[in-house]
Amino acid sequence: MCRLDGLWIDENRKLLVQELLSETVDLWWIDLDESVALEVELSLLDAEERQRASRLRQPKHRDRFILAHSQLRRVLAQYLHQSPESIEFCRGARGKPAILCRGGGEPPLQFNLSHSGDAALIGVSRCPVGVDVEQLRTLTDSLSMAQRFFSEKEFIFLQSLHESERAIAFLKHWVCKEAYVKATGDGLVEQLHQVVVKLADPVSWDSLPQGDPQNWKLQLFRPTEQTLAAVVVQQQSSLQVRWQRSHGAGKN
Repeated sequence: MCRLDGLWIDENRKLLVQELLSETVDLWWIDLDESVALEVELSLLDAEERQRASRLRQPKHRDRFILAHSQLRRVLAQYLHQSPESIEFCRGARGKPAILCRGGGEPPLQFNLSHSGDAALIGVSRCPVGVDVEQLRTLTDSLSMAQRFFSEKEFIFLQSLHESERAIAFLKHWVCKEAYVKATGDGLVEQLHQVVVKLADPVSWDSLPQGDPQNWKLQLFRPTEQTLAAVVVQQQSSLQVRWQRSHGAGKN
């Protein structure tokens, strides 16, 4: 599992954004509690995003949602060379968001967004990509959840661990599984027990419900002391990961 110390890309090196290669995935880390002018961030969202934000009752959750989605637009705008608010999205057959191409054809980029607590993660690639980020926390029901969503092999492995190790091992499995189903676009909870993770160093697939595991590249990270994250990209070549930070434009 990789740590991020020293791996951050200088956000001013915009040439890196323009040179996104087929074997590369850019991962953007976002602090959702950053002090920004939320009215500016809200103005970047479309009607559907604003409606989703308005349904969140707790102000903190609503503010974080707004910033996560406005930053997604700001990030994609750097690759697409257009304004953040002009980007249009559509959804695939199973609901995975994609960039809408008015002229038809395949979108120029694939992306995925995940947020948990005060952190968000955006993955951008030329190939199908999925990301997941989770806050480290105490889990009292990790075994019951594993019995429901994990393979028998994974459940037995978690059972064998000391209680002090079980929560982080569960979350390592979870972020990898979630990143995979988000990359495929299926997003099906029913598939999670078929997405079998091997917690070696590096982490790898034991088996997958479809296709050759070698074609779904996986990396697991510890971005901060309090978070775990995973990225999955559909490609045959080895995966090159570049980390970047994104900041809101309208600061308070």
